[in-house]
Amino acid sequence: MYRDLREEQQRTALLLSATQMTGSSLDLDEVLWRIAHWIAAAVGDSDCGIYLMDSQQRVLVPRFPTLALDRTRLAAFLSHPLDLATNALVREVVERGAPIACPDAAADPRLDHVAIRNLDVKSILAVPIVANDRVLGVAITGSADGARGYSDEQVALASGIAGAVALAVDNAQLYKEVQHRLAESQALQRVTAALLGKHGLAEHHGRWRRGEWPGGRAQGRRVQAQRGADGTQLIKSSWPETRVVVLTLYGADHAAAMSAGADVFLVKGCPSVELAQALESPPDQVQEVAR
Repeated sequence: MYRDLREEQQRTALLLSATQMTGSSLDLDEVLWRIAHWIAAAVGDSDCGIYLMDSQQRVLVPRFPTLALDRTRLAAFLSHPLDLATNALVREVVERGAPIACPDAAADPRLDHVAIRNLDVKSILAVPIVANDRVLGVAITGSADGARGYSDEQVALASGIAGAVALAVDNAQLYKEVQHRLAESQALQRVTAALLGKHGLAEHHGRWRRGEWPGGRAQGRRVQAQRGADGTQLIKSSWPETRVVVLTLYGADHAAAMSAGADVFLVKGCPSVELAQALESPPDQVQEVAR
């Protein structure tokens, strides 16, 4: 009875820690590290690997294992993404949004047996990480000590932990994406500033922002009031020699922008070198980019 009580206290402590994870960290690696260790502890396995869904929702990319992996098994884990098209068991976990236990991994035809051999696991438990009805990834625990089963309590606890931390994973991924885009934006600003300075265009840019475009303040304000293709067309009709580089969030606007007279079309997020090339090269030397 004492043992049962202690195990229940341990399960409660694990689930409580997972619940408190949301909002406590935006470091994705730290979040994944905690998930891996908590789920491994929940089911009594030495290993747990976290796989995150790629942007195309087709492949689970290995991101974080527990520290029980030696170098050979760690290399096998990191070099083996899980393709949903060929890994039936993981695909079933993702589609159902529910955990699946496999007591005898070598005998289960739904598994990638090459990966199972390389990782040297005999039994696995795959648990989806789901936030807002979207599968963010899958946590897979593994036992190398021989085939074993997983109790209903262990599966429920592992699933509860994954559910409790899913929002933390989502937040950490969003934060990392924002940081990445911010770094790109800052790099883009540095490139633009350098190019403006190189070509002596900084003063012209300031005059444009103040509505003092050649042709008078009223005409400059008229251009600023236009948007998209209309603005491009007005600029090209008023000053045909002016070079227009369109940088936008919407790739679908490519045809309209080019028809209006744009010299180059780029989508925000493109490599900085492409923007630099667009700003520096003559029109006939720039390749249009539509992403």
